[in-house]
Amino acid sequence: MATSFTAVVVGRWLVGGWLALGPATEPAPTTGTVAEAPATATATEEATATATVAADTRTVLELDGVLAATLRDHPLLDAASATKEAAEGRHLSARGAFDPRLRARAAGTPLGYYRYGVVDTEVRARTIALGMVAFAGWRLGRGDIPVYDGKLATTDAGEIRAGIELPVLRDAAIDGPRAQRKRTDVEVDIATLEREAKALELSRDAAIAYWDWVAARGRAEVRTRQLRLAQDRDLGLRRQAAEGNIAEIELLDNARVIATREAIVVGAERDATVTALALSLYLRDGMGEPIIPDGFAAPHLVVSSMPADHDVQADVAAARDRRPDVRIAGARLRIAAIDVRLARNSRLPALGVQTYAAKDLGDGPDSLRPAELGVGVGFEIPIPLRTARGDLAAARAVERRIGHERRFLLERVGVEIRAAHADTVAAHRRAEIATRQASLAERLAEAERQRLALGDSTVLVVNLREEAAADAAAAAIDAVAEYRRAHARYRVATGRTPAG
Repeated sequence: MATSFTAVVVGRWLVGGWLALGPATEPAPTTGTVAEAPATATATEEATATATVAADTRTVLELDGVLAATLRDHPLLDAASATKEAAEGRHLSARGAFDPRLRARAAGTPLGYYRYGVVDTEVRARTIALGMVAFAGWRLGRGDIPVYDGKLATTDAGEIRAGIELPVLRDAAIDGPRAQRKRTDVEVDIATLEREAKALELSRDAAIAYWDWVAARGRAEVRTRQLRLAQDRDLGLRRQAAEGNIAEIELLDNARVIATREAIVVGAERDATVTALALSLYLRDGMGEPIIPDGFAAPHLVVSSMPADHDVQADVAAARDRRPDVRIAGARLRIAAIDVRLARNSRLPALGVQTYAAKDLGDGPDSLRPAELGVGVGFEIPIPLRTARGDLAAARAVERRIGHERRFLLERVGVEIRAAHADTVAAHRRAEIATRQASLAERLAEAERQRLALGDSTVLVVNLREEAAADAAAAAIDAVAEYRRAHARYRVATGRTPAG
């Protein structure tokens, strides 16, 4: 664990104000996380930066704004939402198995010795409770119905009936339609969690692209200021050469330095353009179109203080309940458990009970007027249950596989969080050291420039000092950006957004 330190500003604003250490009064972050530093420098540092370079009046693009645009308008999140809508559609379709169904049938013999007609209607509805099927119907049989079809005869107002079919063993606790409804219910949860997982993934990638862009802009600013130093120095060297105070070779050497630095600036600006294009995949307008952030200013990279203690174990435990991928694994295990229950159900014998009551209405023969109560029992069992036994063995194997995969995922989550924490601590330490190195290198370069002004140094030595200072400043920018990226990866590994 890194020890909390009090940040101090050393030296002048490093080559244009792109690096600073966080203020000593910065509040400690939540236990187990790395504090997110303020995007702008302190008042004292800003005053120093203003003395070095004119302030950028463009709006500063903050990470929170990028993340908000990503989560609002990214196409991959829209695709994940469509996947969720498809899961909801399948769930609605599965519920359709429990919709009431109306059946109607009409038959008759208009020509023949016996002329009669029958109309039969029935409404059936499957229920969730106990797999019961309820039905109700109305039947009307009129005409010269033969004796052998006497059950078709009714009174003049027809016969009404109602009853239930109840499974006793197989399909009592669970059956195919109920299992499918439960599965699709869990699949909706999985689709929702997959969208959350995609949102976290995009947030992490957006944060990394953002800090890449900030670092590239910082390096380009460093190289631009380095070029300006050589260009400003050229005017003074020309005056001194005209007065005969320095040799012409010093002027020629500075011209070489300017040409070299111009080429470096071109490369740095290209890197800034490439990272801006990469960031535009996440920074989008209200219509969902990519925005290239050329019209925004990048914030200053700041190294924040870290808490003295990180409760990584608490973060690991919380991540197991928070991370969408872990919750998805748990949901898939629930689906496997449903399949096992359904396979066990198929091994049971089919024992069903049916009971109904019927009553003829209106006028008709006395033999048709009494109410009827019917009861029936059915029994069926496949021998030797090979299909059911095979389905159960397969379902149990799938359940065990998913259980082992979930166990490994939980172990991997712990490793990912601990590794991300180690990366964050190391990156913070490197950023602190690189920032201090850049400050010292800039102080040396400034001292060498003062020696040149007094005639005690040469353009060659000044150039070497400035090159070392610029390289150190660029390395410090990269180190701070890597700390920010590591911090983002750590937060996402714990199931949180990268900003915080």
